[in-house]
Amino acid sequence: MLWEVRVTNSKGQAKPLVMYKNRETALRCVDALYSKYGYPMHLAYKVFPVSESEVPFWPPYPNAYSL
Repeated sequence: MLWEVRVTNSKGQAKPLVMYKNRETALRCVDALYSKYGYPMHLAYKVFPVSESEVPFWPPYPNAYSL
């Protein structure tokens, strides 16, 4: 199972930011984003589970192992 960090706006539209193999690492990424940028009123950073079969290649993002 993979975990994707997404930013969601007030209209419910989500944009993927980064993907991790470990859920705890993805949650730490969300914590780091909130600590760096604060808590914006119209944005939310969320972690979503993604099946490996849904991802065409791994790693999809160059910084997938950062943080």
